[in-house]
Amino acid sequence: MTNHPHPPALSVRGLQAAFPGPGRTETTVLHGLDLDVPEGELLAVLGPSGCGKTTLLRVLAGLLPATAGQVDLAGRRVVDGPVSVAPERRGVGLVPQEASLFPHLDVAANVAFGLSRPRLWKRRGPVPPRVMELLEMVGIPELAHRMPSELSGGQAQRVALARALAPEPALVLLDEPFSALDAALRVRLRTDVREVLAASGATGLLVTHDQDEALSVADRVALLSAGQLVQVGTPSEVYSRPATAWVAEFVGTCSLLRGTLEGDTVTCALGTVEATCAEGVGSIGKVVIRPEQLRLSARPGIGVGATVGAVEYAGHSTLYRIRLHGAGEKLAVREQGPARFAVGDEVTVTPTAALHVVPTP
Repeated sequence: MTNHPHPPALSVRGLQAAFPGPGRTETTVLHGLDLDVPEGELLAVLGPSGCGKTTLLRVLAGLLPATAGQVDLAGRRVVDGPVSVAPERRGVGLVPQEASLFPHLDVAANVAFGLSRPRLWKRRGPVPPRVMELLEMVGIPELAHRMPSELSGGQAQRVALARALAPEPALVLLDEPFSALDAALRVRLRTDVREVLAASGATGLLVTHDQDEALSVADRVALLSAGQLVQVGTPSEVYSRPATAWVAEFVGTCSLLRGTLEGDTVTCALGTVEATCAEGVGSIGKVVIRPEQLRLSARPGIGVGATVGAVEYAGHSTLYRIRLHGAGEKLAVREQGPARFAVGDEVTVTPTAALHVVPTP
């Protein structure tokens, strides 16, 4: 007997979407996307404003029609070109940018509204077991009878998450749910949301423009640019082995130098160093240099000479902006701890790891 693997929670093939333009014209936003999300995974869709992230989420939720392509949820076709299943019949949960709670219902009633047969009851009435289970999962069981106006931003987003999880959806869509929160709360809540999704076994798709958010909470990251997927991989893969110069610059801080490849080494303004290569690189490429891949020294004759142009202290680390002697290229170097050098200091810089090479744009 042959064992057939479970279909992915989300499968997207050739997906296109467009907005009406002047007259009868259309502006295509998504250009033939292919994407699979396994069951239980949290995928972050990362990209700049206007790249098509929210459009993708709206098509998956059923709030916007596709113009071509297919979408399957747990093996069930919900989008087939312009023909699609109604949003309420897709088994998709949505956590919007702002919680969008019903202002006249208390927390428990808001969560119950996410059930297939919502039960509304008088405020201060008994809370059904499923609703209390969800409130405990998101860490706010004591707020069951609070009204939305009595909640903080973080509490409201927890209620929205519980409401989205209530019907046990095949997919939970999170549309930049932390963007309206202050920095400290944003970090804490995104960690909690990751744990809640994992505990519930839910599959999640997080739309964000925040690279730190994507790298810190997602199992995999999908980079979207101008309506096209540029790279899909683990956070480590997209950071340490970006597919293009655009990905390298968008995901984290980096410097780019022109380099010549020969075997497993690349020669650039830093000398000849060990290298890894992205697909499609010829003999000439762009060398991606992360700040933590360089070491500074005050000793002459070790490495390439440079001058410190700026010092940015961040408490746990210090970022130096340096200019190489001769060629004049500018690089960023990060070291742990307080600053060891000042603006104007003469230093030498040495790579400490293999450098990654991407195709020349």
